[in-house]
Amino acid sequence: HHLHSPRGGGIINPMAKRNDKAAGQAAYRKLKQDLRQGTVGSLYLFHGEEAYLRDYYLGQMKTKLVPAGLEEFNLHTVQGRDCDPKRLAQEIDALPMMSPRTMVLVYDYDLFKAPAGDKEALTALFADLPDYVCLVFIYDLIEYKPDARTKLAAALKQQGAAVKFTRQEQGGLVD
Repeated sequence: HHLHSPRGGGIINPMAKRNDKAAGQAAYRKLKQDLRQGTVGSLYLFHGEEAYLRDYYLGQMKTKLVPAGLEEFNLHTVQGRDCDPKRLAQEIDALPMMSPRTMVLVYDYDLFKAPAGDKEALTALFADLPDYVCLVFIYDLIEYKPDARTKLAAALKQQGAAVKFTRQEQGGLVD
């Protein structure tokens, strides 16, 4: 029964695609604003085909959050194949050193393909992220396919932002 949308109508909601796109763009604008105002959040998910743009914004975030020369203490990178909630919790719990924030970058870990127990643990982790951490999941080689019906998706939406990096018009890139 959960194939049908509650708002009556067919199985496929044509608005869903548009809403996804709008949400991704809103998240992108918010990220730019947060960087300008120095209010970078605690949880992000970066996806989309425009890797150059994504890496540019990751660089901007690093510059804002991690003092130069202190990267080895405050910047933690985890590859998807090495990632699970336990390992993630360890990285998140590492306190910042001579810096207000830490950054944890997780590359190509498919949150929605994680075992059920891990999804639950991740959901709990997201709900309780310390203020000092900025956790970024980067979907580079794998596709981002969220499952909106999961608690995990709800937690991501509530605690963080999924930013989609798409090809920009010339004006957007210059900007």
